[in-house]
Amino acid sequence: MVGDLEMYSQIEVQNFRGFDDLVLSNLKRINLIAGKNNSGKTALLEAIFIHSGWYNPELALRAQVFRGIRNITISSSAAGVIQAIFRNLDVDKSVEIRSKDNKGRSRYSTIFFVNSSNELEGLDLTTSFSDEPETRPSFSSSNLIKGLGLRFTNPDGEETTRYLLISPRGVHQQVSPPPESQSVFIPAIYRENSPEIQRKFSEQVRAGRKDMLVNSLRILEPRLQSVELLDFSGEVVPYGDVGAKQLIPFPLMGEGLNRLLNLLLSVSDAPGGTVLFDEVENGLHYSVLPEVWRAIGQAARDFDVQVFATTHSYECIRAAHEAFRSGPDYDFRYHRLDRGQSGGIEAITYSEEEMEAALDINYEVRG
Repeated sequence: MVGDLEMYSQIEVQNFRGFDDLVLSNLKRINLIAGKNNSGKTALLEAIFIHSGWYNPELALRAQVFRGIRNITISSSAAGVIQAIFRNLDVDKSVEIRSKDNKGRSRYSTIFFVNSSNELEGLDLTTSFSDEPETRPSFSSSNLIKGLGLRFTNPDGEETTRYLLISPRGVHQQVSPPPESQSVFIPAIYRENSPEIQRKFSEQVRAGRKDMLVNSLRILEPRLQSVELLDFSGEVVPYGDVGAKQLIPFPLMGEGLNRLLNLLLSVSDAPGGTVLFDEVENGLHYSVLPEVWRAIGQAARDFDVQVFATTHSYECIRAAHEAFRSGPDYDFRYHRLDRGQSGGIEAITYSEEEMEAALDINYEVRG
């Protein structure tokens, strides 16, 4: 194990996307979240991702990229992109994300709308996502379009504010210090780009963990003997040795193997941090899910990572419970998001005993 992870024990989200006031408690190392469509599963992962990045408001826009909004420019209605972060598009109410860790320490993130040059006087923007990255534009009521501020309060009560602004010259932000631990978000439909695969895979090889990775990948491909990085149509990708005449590139070996590789590499790339998987079961046959969960659980323990994942699959929920029930420690919790009578979204959390009883009678735990 890498270290003594300060895992989240509770997350509270207010005024973000469809959430009025959601509280997710009794969190464990592995957390699986389900619920009906439009119940906020992906939004919850996004809120945790933003909060885990500490001082960086750019993560709020990156969450939009995960949903397919890739070009945030003046012509793409920056105002609408920013408003979509706030509940009911109401930018007058700030987003509040609060957390407690397993040591009783609290953190607070406040995301607020910026539409006035008055609060920007003297602001030093040293990073610019535009065609002129070295410029430091001045902002006034005539050229400021929209913006976001993120105010973060650490466990010692120290408060820091960072801004991200959109002007006719591009998207600009202040440099934010890196968090002490990584937060990684893997969208539901995701294929890692070649340089990232090279970097992550090479780090595992250098650390002497290649055999561990190959053993986990045998869950889906029992014939797999080794994995190498080689050129494939101009890109360096993993190749698998399955006893054929030649090594076979992973892109030709099925979506499931690529998905499992992405899951395992993502956990190994965030030691001491948080990894978020949207629709974790995508590309994976139900019959292998117990072993996949065991592999994810072991990797999370090895790298001291806390995992949050969403699913629509009953088989995925059952497989996770069975995998951790039979393991060394039931460090797993299942949470279901439901709409209450008032229309707000609330979380129902199942203990190990409640999961066992519900699954024994085939109770519909998905909501």
